[in-house]
Amino acid sequence: MKLYEIKNRMIEVLLDSSEDESDLSDTFLQRINELEIDFEEKAINVAAHIKNMEADLEAFTNYLEKMKKKKKAIENKIESLKKYLTRNLQELKYTKIESPAFNITLGASHRVVLDPIKHLPDEYMISRIEYIPNKVLIGLDLEQGKEIEGAYLQVNHFVKIN
Repeated sequence: MKLYEIKNRMIEVLLDSSEDESDLSDTFLQRINELEIDFEEKAINVAAHIKNMEADLEAFTNYLEKMKKKKKAIENKIESLKKYLTRNLQELKYTKIESPAFNITLGASHRVVLDPIKHLPDEYMISRIEYIPNKVLIGLDLEQGKEIEGAYLQVNHFVKIN
């Protein structure tokens, strides 16, 4: 039986029982006790599955972090080799080298470099105003009971497994 099925069965048994507490038979108490044991076992199994998945996630995360570092090292090496090749092509005034596998071409591009921005004339400046919600202030006001249109406090429940 699934966890929710056990929970629903417990609710059924409780609702089917008589309102009169003196009518609590041994079979009723035994059935509730069995369902509680089943529920707790199933909850423990679900929690164990969560713990296993968390361990898998941690291992996967560590692996991804290792691969990110390796990727970054390879990207840095590629960039270093490109600069090395560029510098040597420039020094010998090469602009193109052809081979059967690929061609090497020395290109050039332009980019705008800004030395201290404060020295730029105003005509080259853009003014930008940005409005963003102050979630900390909104949260404090909502917690104190203030109603704010477009905002509310959401309660998030969670399970902690130690």
